[in-house]
Amino acid sequence: MLTRYTYVCSFLFVLVGLPAVASAQESPPCDGPSVAANGKATPSIVQREILVADRVRFKDGKTRVSKKYARMLDALADALNENEKYTAALMGHADAAERFDDLKGLSQARAKAVRAQLVKRGIAGDRLQILSFGDTKPADSDPANNRRVEFKLIEIVEFTGAVPFDDANATPMTLAAVDEVADRLTAHRAINLRIDGHTTCGERRTAEGHASLRLTRAARVRRALIARGVAPSRLSIASGDAVGPRVSFHIELN
Repeated sequence: MLTRYTYVCSFLFVLVGLPAVASAQESPPCDGPSVAANGKATPSIVQREILVADRVRFKDGKTRVSKKYARMLDALADALNENEKYTAALMGHADAAERFDDLKGLSQARAKAVRAQLVKRGIAGDRLQILSFGDTKPADSDPANNRRVEFKLIEIVEFTGAVPFDDANATPMTLAAVDEVADRLTAHRAINLRIDGHTTCGERRTAEGHASLRLTRAARVRRALIARGVAPSRLSIASGDAVGPRVSFHIELN
């Protein structure tokens, strides 16, 4: 159902560990920012946005949704029903020349009218976000194209978990998490992954030694993902921080 839409991805945020500081004879500190208060690695999160090509247009100063958009709204509702991981932003707009005192209020009323139509089609109201822009974002010079509601489907993709290693060892203790990550990358082909290798304060070595072991650990996991069918071009590696002997994952844009 979503193949008829234009895909637009936008980056929300990626939590990145700061490089540890260490002297040649000391282990780096253990309070890296990629560790949450509960001691677990913080998740890497990205927001994928899918801009729908279709839109609902309105008459001058009006908020009624024409019946001619019924099939389009049916298709949008079907897409949301079939993909419960998505929410939708309904973006209301107005034209500067419209005979209406409150153009922002008018654009909001239009978005709410479209939301009501989608709710009638079985979409929960809390999955439909209302955004109103008044006349601040015209589509073009044609007033008919500016009096509109546009749609954006939103998915939050989150990677948590890590691949554990024994202290001072470059071989993973288990690759169970790698199988899950490979499956998720297969399901989300619009994203890439950065693999961060980490060490622990108990692994006493120079700063250069820590960096080398972190990259070796990340490279091991990268090879394991490639062996599971993930394209090498989608995987990069980096030296993380001293948060424990493991590898963590961070989402990057494709």
